This record gives sequence, structure tokens and C-alpha cells, in this order.
Amino acid sequence: MNKSGSKKKPLPKRIAGAILRTFAARPQGKPKLKPEELQRVLLIRYDRLGDMVITTPLIETLSKLAPQAEIDLLGSWRNIGLIENDPRIHQVLRWDGSPLKRLQTLIDCRRRGYDLTFQLLLWRTTLPGLLAGLLTPKGRVVSRDDANNRMLFEHTYKVNSTTHYAEQVYGFLGAALDLPYGVPPMPDYSLYRSPEVEDRVDAKRVALRLPTGSYIVLNISAGEREREMNRNQLLTLLRGLIPIAQESALKIVITGGPDRKALGEELAEQMGAETVVSFFSSIPEAIPLIAHARLIITPDTGTNHLASAVRTPTVVYFLRNGRPVGWGPRGVPHRIVQATEGNDAGGVSIEEVLSATCSLLDERDSRS
Repeated sequence: MNKSGSKKKPLPKRIAGAILRTFAARPQGKPKLKPEELQRVLLIRYDRLGDMVITTPLIETLSKLAPQAEIDLLGSWRNIGLIENDPRIHQVLRWDGSPLKRLQTLIDCRRRGYDLTFQLLLWRTTLPGLLAGLLTPKGRVVSRDDANNRMLFEHTYKVNSTTHYAEQVYGFLGAALDLPYGVPPMPDYSLYRSPEVEDRVDAKRVALRLPTGSYIVLNISAGEREREMNRNQLLTLLRGLIPIAQESALKIVITGGPDRKALGEELAEQMGAETVVSFFSSIPEAIPLIAHARLIITPDTGTNHLASAVRTPTVVYFLRNGRPVGWGPRGVPHRIVQATEGNDAGGVSIEEVLSATCSLLDERDSRS
């Protein structure tokens, strides 16, 4: 114990903190920047697809508060397909690939001379914080508040862990900017939808006889293998889902990532093309597919947030240790099914997923 009665940090953490303070600390106590002072802004978001979707409210408000500013985004192969053609983003950079590619990205960012960098990764913020400092030699950096590394940032934001992660990310605006009237209300998710991609998907839907509202999307992929149902679970789910779909004259469209395409096609063939089809494509093409669906069934993954962005009702299943309060759908009718046992999707009740689907279909039909 120290003199104040609080427990001392472990020695390795104290050593790490001393090193950070000595070599990487940034000036503290600077006033917040006014939106009109911004010329170039960097958003660090090189994690996953869903994280990018929940960042779109911040992007939308920032682009309106500082329309003169060029907003760059540092993403990864997992999520740049969602944002690379968004007119609100000046430049998309990637933080992946070889060490030489990362070094070139670092040099390119430093040359940009950012006034403000939002370090938006909410977990394990020390390494991203060090990177943000390297990318922003003269500007300000804002990140989640953490007593272990807050010296790395000019501004920090203390997140409320009981709120949705979209709200936590959006709160960074108030921590970084001088806003006399406060942070504007958070807008809905918003995605850029290319007319060319929309037309291409429309043509595919016509070929598959999938008019708007005539099908249920079943997403069989997730960012982590343990959140994906196995083949036997999916067969059981489909066998229960087919009569539900037929009762409402709906088809079932299986979709997911490229690593599960073969499984999706096998399942569709086994179930019969009259009722079940597969549709595997890019992220931009998945957006209109989901937008025109009656509803979607998905694990806790980025597709859940895509559905919220295009206002499609959602049945989403979480693992026992999942966090619906942080990662649940927003702004759309939805049902949440959460496993009560195990550490993978094997603990998810197929019966509960089917019941939730029936309930959500009934709700949507009663509103139409």
C-alpha cells in the first residue's frame, strides 16, 4: 500500500509507466480545438467491420461540424471495403501488410500534418496510442481514458461501459472539440451505397427471384469461429426455418464470408433451391442484399450492425459472455438470443432463434 491507502501497481506496470512518461508523454492541459480550426483529421479504426459501422455517427457529425476538414481513416483489410468510397472520407489508409508497407503508411500520415487524431480502438490502447503519437507529431490525440497511459494523449474520454459502443465512440467528439452548445445528438448509422453496386445486386436479386421483402437472410459467418454455428446446427436451424418462411411466402438466403461459401452452397443445395439460395459476395454487395430483406438472422458480428444501418429487422444471437448492451442492434426492431452455457455457438438454443424469428415476423407483419 502507498500513503494514500491504495494498492501499488505491479512493478512491470510501474516500469512501463515510467518509460512512457519519459519517452512518449504528450503535453497535458491544452485547450480543446474549435471545429473551424481543423484542416486534417485522422481516425484510427484498424479493427473490424462492426467497429467501422458504429463509427459512422462520429464521421457524420464531424463532417458537418468541420466541413472544411479533410478526414482520413486508418483501417484494415477487414473494414475498409465499407468506407473506401465514402465521400465524407478524404483518404483511406491501411494498417496491415508487411513492415515496409506499415512504415510507408506511417511516413505518409506524418506528412499529412494532422491537427487532430481520434484513436478509436477501445481495448489495449497503449500500442495504438503510441502509434497515434507517431502519426501525429504536431497535432492533438484523443483516446479512451486509462490511468496507465493517459500521458500519451492531449485529451482523453472516460467511457461509460454500460452504454452501447456506438455511444462510447461518439463521445470522443466532446472530449476533443470545443463545442459551446455541447455535442449534437448522435445520428443513426449511415453507409455510402454505390449506385453501381446497388444496380448489380438488383440484377442478381432479379435472377434469383428475390424481390424486396421476399426473403430472410441467414448469415453464417462471424469474426471469430466460436461465434459461428457448425454444420449440424445450421441444418437444424434451416429445417425449422423453412416452414416458417414458407408460411409467409419467403425464401431463405444464406450469406457470409468467403471462408464459408462452400458450406453455404452445400446447405442451400441440400435444402432445395425453391426455398433456400446462397448469395456470397463483397461487403458493399452484402449491404443492399440485407437492405431488401424482410429480416436477418446473424451471430454477434459486423453484419448485425450493417442491418441496423440499413434498417433491417434483426435476430442476433450472442454467446454466454457476449455483451448485447454494447453490441446489440440499434434503431431497428430486433430480438436477442443469448447462450446460457458453453463458450461457443453450441450453447445457442435453435428453438429460441426460431421463436424469435416468428415473433419478429409477426411484429413486422402487424405494422405493415
